[in-house]
Amino acid sequence: MSYPQFLKHKFDCLEIICFLAWKQNYYGVWYSDETSDGFLTQDYELIAFSSEKAATEFIRLHTSYRRPVTTTIYDLDIVKQMIDHQQPLSPCVMLEFWNIAEDLSGSVNASFLGELKDDLTNQIYDKLFYGNNLPEINTSGQIYVPQFTDEEWQKLEDILSDAIFVITNIFKGSRNENGGISN
Repeated sequence: MSYPQFLKHKFDCLEIICFLAWKQNYYGVWYSDETSDGFLTQDYELIAFSSEKAATEFIRLHTSYRRPVTTTIYDLDIVKQMIDHQQPLSPCVMLEFWNIAEDLSGSVNASFLGELKDDLTNQIYDKLFYGNNLPEINTSGQIYVPQFTDEEWQKLEDILSDAIFVITNIFKGSRNENGGISN
């Protein structure tokens, strides 16, 4: 299958994303350009890959992007363990996971709880954001550790659980690098 739309497109960044879930690896290619970011799709279906090598080869053959491409790994099992209180809460991991789930769901027009912009969702997102303690944002020198109310924690659990569900379902119905549908 040909992907001519990618050859002409000017990407600012391409990155291979690997989702680890239940001892399986799922690969996609995330992009950013002057106006947006998301995952490479064909007719709103994710283009998925069986390996990092396959994703790299796809980028080489079907895009004009010639800069080095990195791979970022998102471990769904770790996020699930955080939800289940088996791992310490990491605001950075949770926020990055939330953001990548939002990019993935938006790329294929899938619904995701984290996209809701109600007050409660925004409060949770802000707490995770400030919990990253970015030096440019937190200039106090004190480490901010987010504290969640029961209602906020339940909503965060719902959002992250939905992210896991959405990601795995998107990959189950994705278009693989050979143009077929993955199972």
